[in-house]
Amino acid sequence: MAAFDQPCLGPGVRLVIGADALVEAHAPGETPGGVVHLRPDRPGRDIMVLHHDDCSSDAVPALAERLIWLDGRVGAPELIASGRSDEFHEAVVIRMPAEAIVASDPLLPVDPESLAHMIGTSLKAIHSVDADGCPFDASIERWHRVAVDRVNAGVVDTEPEGPYARLEPEHLLEVLEELIEATGDHDGAVVIHGMPSPAHTWLVHGGAVVFTGWQMCGIGDRHHDLAVSASALTQQFGPALVPPLLDSYGFDRIDPRRLDLYQLLVHLVGVAG
Repeated sequence: MAAFDQPCLGPGVRLVIGADALVEAHAPGETPGGVVHLRPDRPGRDIMVLHHDDCSSDAVPALAERLIWLDGRVGAPELIASGRSDEFHEAVVIRMPAEAIVASDPLLPVDPESLAHMIGTSLKAIHSVDADGCPFDASIERWHRVAVDRVNAGVVDTEPEGPYARLEPEHLLEVLEELIEATGDHDGAVVIHGMPSPAHTWLVHGGAVVFTGWQMCGIGDRHHDLAVSASALTQQFGPALVPPLLDSYGFDRIDPRRLDLYQLLVHLVGVAG
């Protein structure tokens, strides 16, 4: 666990943390969405600090906005404080159970199939939240623009193996656009998490799941979250976990064509990586 320099955080955030030293809370090298998860090294403190050192990124402010809206609607972490330092680092403090363990931890004391079931059940609960008045956009149109920008910028790699092996990103983008046109409009937009991978999934004593990484949350298609989770679980554990994930969510709620569409979209926008 790497130690963290507190002065990079704003004074309001440091006031909440107090004298506690901070350490990175996720596996080495993992910074999902560019946001670093930090925890006090003193046992028993039910907080976590999410930090981003790039002032050009809106990831942390977007997270704060969404946590405020989500409060009381779904089991998202409680926002305690947020702020910007003199060095323009952004940070928020959220309330997280001290014993929570991130699901991307290789030493996770839960079998992978149980994890897939927990994620599927939790996503079903998130997608049942009343979407009326949600001001955040997570539509296919928004994600398509992200895919176009990434392909044009040359940041989407040609995969050596898997379902998109040796296919050029420009060709995959054309296929995506054909799928969007073929599947048409989709009724029943829901509140989606946006990045429900194991790196954003925290397991709490008693079998509860708490998601971090809500900065992509908004009104969208349930198949987006399912595709992200399926891709991330496959990367970490293999494809055998996809059926229990979908079974726990409910096969009757899933349109296979839209799931195929979003699996390709997730590959192009890179949210599960």
